[in-house]
Amino acid sequence: KKHVIDLCQKIIDAKLSNLHYTAMCMYNTLDDEMLEIMKKAGYYQIRVGVETVSEKVAEGIGMKGKLNLDKLYRVLSTAKKLDIEIYGTFLVGAPNANPEEDMKTINVMKDLLKKELLTELQISICTPQPGTPFYNKVEKEGWLLHKEWQRFDGNTESVVSYPHYPKEKIEEVYKKAVDIGHYYRGLISLKKDGYFSTAVKAIKKRGVFGSIKLVIEYLRGKI
Repeated sequence: KKHVIDLCQKIIDAKLSNLHYTAMCMYNTLDDEMLEIMKKAGYYQIRVGVETVSEKVAEGIGMKGKLNLDKLYRVLSTAKKLDIEIYGTFLVGAPNANPEEDMKTINVMKDLLKKELLTELQISICTPQPGTPFYNKVEKEGWLLHKEWQRFDGNTESVVSYPHYPKEKIEEVYKKAVDIGHYYRGLISLKKDGYFSTAVKAIKKRGVFGSIKLVIEYLRGKI
């Protein structure tokens, strides 16, 4: 905390707060005092690593004891009041995950979007990188499906298939999360930019039929 406050004060003292900055943080390290001085120093966006709201999943990705849902909402609410954009990152398909645990995270993500506490978001499939304990574990257990590195990007497919959480189910849950993200960000854009601009953005990103399908799925209650 002291380092962040000192850095921001030096930016202010050097009259560099007219520039725009972004930072990536864990939400449990932030408080009102830090957010207020970051805003004064020119930080317009903070990337917040939410990742999961499941204690079970958190334990498997080195986040045990770091979850605090009440604080997440408080920090994001303060950021919104200060007009700081929040870019939230989330993941599915982690070692301890299953569809039910991942849906807990997706439902919180959806609620944050509905409350307009997120400006942007990134949803990733938990993907092992060579040399990490995660990679060594899935390779040893035979859960790693291939070693085509260009496919290890975390946003097209799962390269892992667990006995309790197969590849197809991970990708199904991931698609649902992505669809929810697109839909609610579209609503925020609609409110901010109007119908025409929002429609153009949606069509560029998902195509005409993809955009129509998203609306139909929402009307059917699938989102």
